Amino acid sequence: MQTLVQNGKTIHYQNTSGELIPSGTLVVIGTGGQVGVAQTDIGPNATAALTVVGVHRLAKNPDEAFAQGDTLYYDEGTKALTKVPSTIPVGAAWADAVTVDPLGVVKINAANVVVVGGGD
Repeated sequence: MQTLVQNGKTIHYQNTSGELIPSGTLVVIGTGGQVGVAQTDIGPNATAALTVVGVHRLAKNPDEAFAQGDTLYYDEGTKALTKVPSTIPVGAAWADAVTVDPLGVVKINAANVVVVGGGD
């Protein structure tokens, strides 16, 4: 029995925000901690593809620096990447970024695994 539905590189997304989502915008998908990047402009109530894999250059908070491998999150207030933990993980920093960089390079949906506690 064939079980493959699609390759999983994109997801269809309906824009229910009432505003245009420009191509290249980071979009939070539902409440499950998944994000995507709009492949094209998505008008209000329209459906279009979001890319959910890969390495993207996205807006970052201007007063933050990132090191390659840092776990990055979405800051809902600034709509930008941040190192401040939130309920919306974006992925892992693909390259270092200094505070004056307006953009950060991130592998989306690939956050670092953090082990809490320990085992014997």
